[in-house]
Amino acid sequence: MLALARQQRDDRGRDWHYAAQAALFDFVVSLHSAFESSFYGLYFVGAQIRPTGFAHVTDDDTRRSINPKAVTTEYAKQWPGSGLAIELAAVKDSSFYVELARTRNVLAHRIAPGFEHQVTLEGVALESATEYDYALAWRGEKVEALVPRMLSGAEGMTGLSVDAGCGILRECQDVDTSRDSVPKEEPRLPRDGARRLIG
Repeated sequence: MLALARQQRDDRGRDWHYAAQAALFDFVVSLHSAFESSFYGLYFVGAQIRPTGFAHVTDDDTRRSINPKAVTTEYAKQWPGSGLAIELAAVKDSSFYVELARTRNVLAHRIAPGFEHQVTLEGVALESATEYDYALAWRGEKVEALVPRMLSGAEGMTGLSVDAGCGILRECQDVDTSRDSVPKEEPRLPRDGARRLIG
């Protein structure tokens, strides 16, 4: 996406507009999907630890109801006040995630706004003005700023601490050890990726 945004207009091929729109679509939809998939997976993790909760796992008719709201609600019910429950709710209600979901819906279900070409002109007459400071923009924001901002926001939202995650997983030790699915030792998360829900 950034490579397309930085490409000089004289160097663009005939399919540049399509390629740029497709790249923006792929970026936003994939980023949103990473969050949704993480919430979905955490619902099943919770079901393994607390099989009496997380009812959608065993109900084929309501499994499609597993979404960020259902996940945060169930974690708050099963582990009220826990670090992970608080973090999940914070992610779901954050302005970043709300904006990401709205942007994804605009790109996926509506006539997406076209790109904007922001330029600064210098000169008295428009036809003879010199153009400089050209930038590709979408919905008023330069693409070169939009992409890093969204990536940075995603990293911040998925920065769950090791203690928050392990605090929930330690519940496994308190569950009936006769269950085959209960780990026999404290789970360990890799330090290099433990602060992320998405990799």
